[in-house]
Amino acid sequence: MNKIINLQKEWKEEDVLIDELYLDEDNIRLDINEKDQKALITDLFSNEQAMKVFESIYKNGLFPDEVPVIIKEAGKNIVVDGNRRVASLKVMLRPEIAPQKYRTKIEKLMKGYSPIEKIKIIVAPDRKAVDNYLAAKHTKTTRLSWTALRRSYFYYAQKQNGISVEDLIIRYSNKDIPSYIKMYEMHQIALSLDNISEDVRRVVDKKNFKISTLERLYNDKYVQEKLGISFNSKTGEVSAVKNKEFDIAYSKIITDIVEKKISSRKEIKDEKDRKKYIDGFIAKKISSKVKVGVSKFTPKSTKKIIEFLIPDTIVSTLNSPGIDRRIAELKKIDYKRFPNITTDALRSLLEVVLKKYFDRINNPMPKKSAKKYNYLLDALSHAKRHFDGIGNQEIKQVINLIGEDKDFFDMINHNPSAFSNPQKTKDLWDTMQELFIFIFDDVEKINKKKIKK
Repeated sequence: MNKIINLQKEWKEEDVLIDELYLDEDNIRLDINEKDQKALITDLFSNEQAMKVFESIYKNGLFPDEVPVIIKEAGKNIVVDGNRRVASLKVMLRPEIAPQKYRTKIEKLMKGYSPIEKIKIIVAPDRKAVDNYLAAKHTKTTRLSWTALRRSYFYYAQKQNGISVEDLIIRYSNKDIPSYIKMYEMHQIALSLDNISEDVRRVVDKKNFKISTLERLYNDKYVQEKLGISFNSKTGEVSAVKNKEFDIAYSKIITDIVEKKISSRKEIKDEKDRKKYIDGFIAKKISSKVKVGVSKFTPKSTKKIIEFLIPDTIVSTLNSPGIDRRIAELKKIDYKRFPNITTDALRSLLEVVLKKYFDRINNPMPKKSAKKYNYLLDALSHAKRHFDGIGNQEIKQVINLIGEDKDFFDMINHNPSAFSNPQKTKDLWDTMQELFIFIFDDVEKINKKKIKK
């Protein structure tokens, strides 16, 4: 007989000191050593929002279900799941190791507070076991090597934390640090452009943005001359022209890359192709008399796209202020951020719409004794009888589908341990939508008949 794996039993718990935990350097595929654990902390705070984790622990405490998973390698406790949590706990213990940007705030917050010194951890047998666990837990592939752009952000975070490029070159002697500095700064300039669309900016604003095409262009001497950019030969730091002409030209390059009009293998694969491409939209060299560093180019944040659940085409005809307000509010809720609130509101809307509808068509729900009230189950049961009676099997089937989720609706409303997710919430609405459309259309027809009379 096959056996279901019980990791709670097979993976043992231990209590360890925060100082005895090491952040996972192998996960990011970088050649670093024990002395560079601080570099990992800098990266997690600068690029992986570890400060938000810190603030959550500071305000709410360390939750019992937030137990880091570690493996033992070379006598060390290596954190393979929960690196941001552990980094946050480490800077609580020793604020001086936090990135300079956050250090003062952390010191101020921790004044008068006793940090957590020892926590519970789970010990996994090896990395392969952890990979399987993470893949199942997060439903996606884990252990991916960082992209070149992601690595550039790692190195540059240390520069921003006060380490000179020259020192980085010494520390990572087997890495081409100037190329990473150059890459980071050209990416930052790309994010500052005025003449790219929000869709393009959104693609570029991802650290998995394939920057190799852009790299091939900005490393070309002829392209550099035409754009008016240059690089420090020792550090890779960028100097560029900051004017409208440059913005338009660089915006075209970035847009063409995102829209896949050019690539390392298409249109710009050799010097001749790159010259032809750049001459196609830059007639003469962009004036490069006055150049500035990357600090003068401020990246623009991408506008957040909120996908609303209920479309504007859904308009109640029931002449009920309560229903109108519920629908209006639901149209403004970001259901992906607030799936539980949205699901509870959908349950409420479903119940009141059904009750009001049956009143409008003179088929009210059976009255109960004075101490009882008609609930959602009563409304759904009455709806089944009604639509079965008028021979509308399509809407009856919709009611049946909604009925299958009735227990889930009740759990969201009553059970503190139950919760929804964005996809589940969207599925619930997609099932209910046709019912609402039918009801509102039916009542509109009734209203028109009354007006004619």
